[in-house]
Amino acid sequence: TTTTAATGPAALIQTAGDAPESYADSTCSTLCYAVAEQPSSDELDAQQLTAWARPGNDALLTVALPFPFVFYGVVYHNVTISTDGLLLFGLRNNPARGNVSFCCTDRRIPTVPLAIEPANFIAAYWADLDPRVGGQIRYGVQEESSGEVFVVQYDNVPLYLFNTTSSSSSSSTVEVRLAATGAIKIVCVLCPSVPNSFFSIGIQGPTPAGAVQLRQSQVLVADQSWLLTPAQCILPPPSPPP
Repeated sequence: TTTTAATGPAALIQTAGDAPESYADSTCSTLCYAVAEQPSSDELDAQQLTAWARPGNDALLTVALPFPFVFYGVVYHNVTISTDGLLLFGLRNNPARGNVSFCCTDRRIPTVPLAIEPANFIAAYWADLDPRVGGQIRYGVQEESSGEVFVVQYDNVPLYLFNTTSSSSSSSTVEVRLAATGAIKIVCVLCPSVPNSFFSIGIQGPTPAGAVQLRQSQVLVADQSWLLTPAQCILPPPSPPP
């Protein structure tokens, strides 16, 4: 197991709702995510989960969380699931943007960190996926020994470039598990790397500062998991005046 600490932006606290204007500054610490990476033999368990019925290409679905979830120091009560392997927090309706899943248009190649919209996301396997021809996206609550977790699964969902087939060589199988403690577990059963296709695995808060990149394009990932645990990190002392 490999453990590292990734520093994040100044912690923000939000007590209710998901509107950015309700943020309030916290004390003089920064939010970190300790990252534990290890091999995984986990198989997807679909029990108690709801299948997203007939999702379109580049679609979004917002669902309520079973508990308040703290992400980069902000409390959220809903999460938006993208068909392109992305979970978003605090997403607000933007009629000019339309119902897009933030992949692969307007120079938006999946990458962590990202300097343009979106922000506040978990990239489980952020790529140009197309569930119209195969695979399944599921979500819901499951029980662990430590309590409830909210689960999102992408099961054998093909890449858009290969949307005439759902063969395992061009399809992703990945799961995200959110705990009430704010911990995030990403389990990659199979995250393919194919020519002319880009993907990212990681997380990002309100700004690119403090983003955690776990994997990037062109590297096949399989049977791997990451546990990201929030922690408070002390800022270095200020520089003395000149």
